[in-house]
Formats: sequence, C-alpha cells, structure tokens
Amino acid sequence: MLTLRAAAQLLAQADSRQSLRPIAQAMGFTATPTALSVDSRDRLHIDALASSADLVRGAGTLRLLCAELAPPTDLAGATDPRELTKRLAATLLQQAPARHWCLITLDARQRTLCIATVCAHQRCARPASAARGRVEQRGARPCPAADRPRLHARLHFGMSRHALLFDLDGTLIDSIELLLESMRFAFDGRERAPTTEEWVAGIGTPLRTQLAEWCDGEAEVESLVVRYRDYQGIHLPRLTTAYPGVLDMMQWARAQGHATALVTSKGRGMTARSLEHVGLVGAFDAIVTFEETTRHKPLPDPVWLALERLALPASGALFVGDSPHDMHSGRAAGVRTAAAQWGPFSRAELAVAAPDYWMNSMTELPAIVASLAS
Repeated sequence: MLTLRAAAQLLAQADSRQSLRPIAQAMGFTATPTALSVDSRDRLHIDALASSADLVRGAGTLRLLCAELAPPTDLAGATDPRELTKRLAATLLQQAPARHWCLITLDARQRTLCIATVCAHQRCARPASAARGRVEQRGARPCPAADRPRLHARLHFGMSRHALLFDLDGTLIDSIELLLESMRFAFDGRERAPTTEEWVAGIGTPLRTQLAEWCDGEAEVESLVVRYRDYQGIHLPRLTTAYPGVLDMMQWARAQGHATALVTSKGRGMTARSLEHVGLVGAFDAIVTFEETTRHKPLPDPVWLALERLALPASGALFVGDSPHDMHSGRAAGVRTAAAQWGPFSRAELAVAAPDYWMNSMTELPAIVASLAS
C-alpha cells in the first residue's frame, strides 16, 4: 500500500528512474524490473514519450511501467507531465490493451512525479483506494480491448522537495491596520496601553502573549481578548485585503506541485475568516494556527508541525514571513527564510534575524524557489 504521506517521503529522494524502485515496492511490485531497450520502447511506440523505462510484472495482467519522461521538444508543445503521462498511458493501451497498467513517471526537470492506473474497459472498477488517496496492487482481471481506454486514477505529486511555508498577517494579507484598530479598541479607556510601535513589535506572536505584557492577571487578559476579537470580527472585511501577487503565487505554487502550509499565530476561527475573505480557502496543504502548538513563534515548533503534516524535510523548505519572529522560528527549525519587506517591520529590524532571502514582492517567489535546488 502507498499512502500519500509515504509517497511524499519517497518523492523527496526520487531523482532518477532507478530511485523509483522504493515507490514500486511500496505499491506491491516486488519483481525485478526489466529495463526496456530503445528497440523495446520503439515497439511499444513510447520512445518519443519516455527517455528510459523499466517494466515490472505484477499479478495476472497487471504491469508497472516506471519511466523518465522525454524532453517535450517534439511532442506538439505538451510540457505538463500529467498530460505526457496521459499520452503514455493511452499509447500503452493501444499497444497492449489486455493489460492493466500502472505507471510511475518522473520529470526530473520539473521535479514532478505522476502515478496512474489505467485499463481498456470503460466499466473496469476504479480501485477503491484511489478515491482515498492511495494506490494498491490487486489482482486485475483482463479488460476487453474493444472498449474505450479510460484512465481510472491519476495521482500527481509535485516533487515537493520544496515545502513552502507562509505567515499570514503582514505576509499574505494586509491586515495591520485591523490589528492596530483592534488593539486601540481593546485598550480604550485604560491607563496602561501599548503604543503603536510597541504593539507592532509583538505582531507575529500569539494575541494573549502580547496582551499579557499590559495586564495584571489572566482575567484581565481574557477580557481584552474578547474586546479585541469582537472588533476584529466586525471590521475584518473593511480592513483586510490580499497583498498584490499573493493569489497568483499561491496558484503558481499549486500548479508546480509544491507543498504549501500556512504558519500563523492567529487563532483558527479568525484564520478561516481571513482566508475566506481574501480568496485563499483551499490554497494550503496544511494550516498551523495558535491552537496547534504549546510553544509558538519565535520558537520552531509551529514550523516543525507544518513540515510534519506535509511529510517533508526541512532541507529544501522555505518560510516566508514579515516579522523577526517568523525568521527566528524558521531558522530554528532548520528551514531557509525569506523576509517580506511589505509588512510593518523595517529592513533593519528584519536584518537582526538574518533572513536567507529578501523579498520586495511576492512575485519574486518562483526565482527564490528555483534557487533552493542550487
């Protein structure tokens, strides 16, 4: 059985056809692979699609093809590994329609891996495991060749050696004025209250941690939390927008197959409302909020939890944030950090935390991600 989490862990090390062997074994294909020569690939009419390939026998009519996708220069402009995998599957069905095929394809250039199962019978039962996000090897009955080929399950994994982690306030969404107005409302009429500069300095840490510095006890903290969140909830639509380029870059990250996570000190409820308001619902593979950990930024625990949920290592991961707390948290967790300079913190304040990258716009994300592999 191959679960999505187990596959992600294997994919982090997959960089050649030979390195796909552990994935094949995890899927239940234990027979020794047979390397297909150029002549063999030519006979199957897959030589233009696969630069190299291994064939592994399974039970009955089941066969596994592990292939490195060929450069798409002469493939009618197709560059998407998923589209090339579909073409490869269709070609195999035309040449060997009685087989039930599993495919693992690797595009080393785009660091993308696809897993697919396919057979020729239109009504062949879709593997139940595919709907649950895993692929199992089972005995497969022959499928009538006369029926129309159909791809039954297609799982696409960006070769997410790159886990992309993001802070929320001041990084993805412009909500700083909302945070400041909420603070002023909460402290209105009180003798002890933070200045704007003092409150901004604490952004990135949990709300109760900030408030506790200006309160004499837990009851006082909780009273201010209620006032703060009431105001924030009412005025969030008026004072919250996505920063330029954020929505496009989140779509880009998904299209490239990178794993994404939100790491915020905001509470679960306000995080959900904020994401819904700016159109980022469903943009992340994992979300870590204040409630998820007992230790918070600038400690590494939230980043560690995000990586655990993504099933990816710290090496090759990037944390984008706007505060020194984000930079310290990411560095302590062993990931590289990128300082978003459009938030409320100055470059001098961020420089103390020694970020690995400086960002003037979220649109610089692809160039930074490309440098992670170098």
